[in-house]
Amino acid sequence: MKAVLSACLLFGLLSPVALLQCYFCPGGLCDTPEIVNCTDDQDACVSAINKFRIGEIYPGSNIHSKYCGKTREDCVNKRFSMHVGEDASYRSHLECCCRDNCNKEFLTLSDPVKLPPNGIQCPSCIAFGETECSETENIACTGEETKCIVGAMVVETDTEQQPSDIAFQGCGTPSICTAKISKAPVSSNEMKYTVKRIQCINNTEVITV
Repeated sequence: MKAVLSACLLFGLLSPVALLQCYFCPGGLCDTPEIVNCTDDQDACVSAINKFRIGEIYPGSNIHSKYCGKTREDCVNKRFSMHVGEDASYRSHLECCCRDNCNKEFLTLSDPVKLPPNGIQCPSCIAFGETECSETENIACTGEETKCIVGAMVVETDTEQQPSDIAFQGCGTPSICTAKISKAPVSSNEMKYTVKRIQCINNTEVITV
């Protein structure tokens, strides 16, 4: 992050007049991103990918987005993931750059369930229509997911009339404990979801929006 911040600040000093241009698409498949002019206080082009999945209930898809951002706000936590069961996970990855139209490339995600176990186990549960759930079993954490987490989100799909609360517990990366969670929902053609709360167990900082 420090390297990106320094590079973007230097670019801003060398180009004090011209506005940065970035590819933009609000979310979804992002098939045809457009080029937009950023505002004076936006010094970074951001490319992001998100995926939320709960088995066959919400199979999910890669949700790409591209936009103008602020290095000090949008480029702090670049990658985090969590999983709360064998087939239930949420992953996010973003990259920042500071040259015109530099966010053209699309990012990819790794599946935490397919990564090797790291020796840590966490309480696990998932409850639909609830904002809290009680652990039913322990799951094996994998890869860089070394924290136990609890949280809640709201999901809307084309097939449901009302938004649905989902509470969960499971494994997460340390970065999710301090991640700046966007207030804006993440959308695709099939679904829209908003992470409302994430807390790392034994971590006093609760992230809410």
